[in-house]
This record gives sequence, structure tokens and C-alpha cells, in this order.
Amino acid sequence: MLKLHGSLNWGRLKESDQIIPWHMNEYLGRHTIPHNAKNFLTMPVASQFHEWDQHANIVSEPEIVPPTWNKADYHRTLSKVWSRAAKELGEAENIFVIGYSLPESDSFFRYLYALGSLSDTPLRRFCVIDPDHTGNVEKRFQKLLGPGARDRFVMSRSNFAQAINQIKAEFPVRI
Repeated sequence: MLKLHGSLNWGRLKESDQIIPWHMNEYLGRHTIPHNAKNFLTMPVASQFHEWDQHANIVSEPEIVPPTWNKADYHRTLSKVWSRAAKELGEAENIFVIGYSLPESDSFFRYLYALGSLSDTPLRRFCVIDPDHTGNVEKRFQKLLGPGARDRFVMSRSNFAQAINQIKAEFPVRI
């Protein structure tokens, strides 16, 4: 799993701009995660980020790339993540995109996908999992994909929790 737009548990070192994760086991060692009335777990990582900053020389906010067409300001810090994403896309047989609506303004993702899709690895499935019921997300992805990938395209109108269960069911653990 690659998080192309950063993560609430990623920090950037002040002196080198290197991205480092605030590992969840470290976070969970300090915090309990309460259940709310609907039995959802709440992890306020971003609001507690300043606690991590006291222990490391990091910028005091999580490293998140906002939804903008111009991601040049983030290239220096996230270029390794984006390069890895292009490599992984090229080698992937199954691609799952969860909760990303491919806004018209995000030309960066279109270029990244184009770069990553130049490969000899045959694609088995390109699955988009997004609760959009308007059909707009599906249309944007259909427009992005070439004929071969379009034949393997699957749209699932599920939320994140349902998506994880769906993927787990499709790829059972092998012994």
C-alpha cells in the first residue's frame, strides 16, 4: 500500500526533508483508542502530532499533499514515494484505488499512472473502490484507462471499511 498524498502519521525531518513515519505501535504505546457510540475507533493522530515533535526534529504538522493540480512544492520530499509508486504500478497485476475520486484537476495522478502503466506485466484487474453513486468517479477512471485496462476495470461503490474486507476476501491468506 502506497500513500501518494502523505499520511497523518508521516513527519518531515527539519534538517533533511526526509519523510519518516510515526509508527502506530509507538503511537498506541502512548494512547488508548476510544470507541465512540457507534463503536467506531477514533485515532486523533494529527491533533497529537506535536507530542511526537518533542521527541524528534520534525516539522510539527503531518506531511499531507493537499488536493491541488500543482504538487511541485512536495516533489522534493515525496519523490521517493512517487517513484516507488510508478515502479509498483508497472509491476502490479491487481490495482486497487480506494477512496480517490480522480478529480479533473489532478493531472499529476494521470501522468503517474501513464508512467507506471508502461510495462510488460499483464494487468488482471483495476478496481476503484469509492462510495460515489453519481457515476462521475467511474467515468473519470474509464476515461483514464486504455482499452486493455478498461476491459479489466471494476467499480465498487463501497466505503473504506467495506473495501478492506472486500480485498481480504479476494486474497485469502495462503499457507
